[in-house]
Amino acid sequence: MKISEVIFEKINLCNTEIFGIVKEKFNEFQPIYPLVEFVISRLSTVTDLAVNEQMWDAEIIYRAALEGAIKLVFITSADEVEKNVRIREYWTDLSEINAIKISEQAKKSIKVRGVADPSILIFKPLVLDEAQELVLRSKWPRPKRKQVEQKWSFSEMIASISGGQEGQAFDGIVGLLHSYRMASHISHADETGISIIKEREQRTDNEREIVEMAHFTRLLVDPFYLCLMLGLQICQFAKMRPTFFTSLAKFDDNTSELIAKYLTLLKEDRIYDRYR
Repeated sequence: MKISEVIFEKINLCNTEIFGIVKEKFNEFQPIYPLVEFVISRLSTVTDLAVNEQMWDAEIIYRAALEGAIKLVFITSADEVEKNVRIREYWTDLSEINAIKISEQAKKSIKVRGVADPSILIFKPLVLDEAQELVLRSKWPRPKRKQVEQKWSFSEMIASISGGQEGQAFDGIVGLLHSYRMASHISHADETGISIIKEREQRTDNEREIVEMAHFTRLLVDPFYLCLMLGLQICQFAKMRPTFFTSLAKFDDNTSELIAKYLTLLKEDRIYDRYR
């Protein structure tokens, strides 16, 4: 059986179990279900793109999936009191803070374009009316806004999660940070992101084939482990034993050896390593 077939089967089993648990206790999961659905849908796109040899596009979508997963873990890993605080911050507080920022940006765009420019019609609905703005700015002065936004920054969430209780899936998250960094370079189209792609194109056919197989393997393995992580956090949220997911994490010896072989190729590749 191919690596891809084994991993796809495991991903399907993982997703089926996750949605089964959520369906059984839907009211309990309502605050986090949209995040679960978002991450799983993005991961499905990642694997589809990888299978169709669109590895760089897969990296861009993978970054969004990983950010969503980190936010989910940031919520579910908190104690009961803080968990409710983070749910409110995610759905309400950050939305209100963003409304202030978006309104300010829309005002600037209207000013630059001028009232006679018909394109300002797309910005007008984004501007808060005076009463709304007064209420939100009173509720969210700049220092308070920055405090909440900093708390939800990627680096702060990782720092918080990494200091979590022993036995949870936090080590696995930290291990995915290199993948996140590479995906970020591609998404931002910075010098490193462009160089990663150009370097790959300039390899010999044999060298490129080897590294692309290794890259393909990572783009299947990472989504699988993110699915597992979601399953573990779902169980924690529902106070259930994660036996199904811990068992699903195990591969047979042959598959484990093949996965290790290809992922080691990436780790030992000096040129690839330059972009860590």
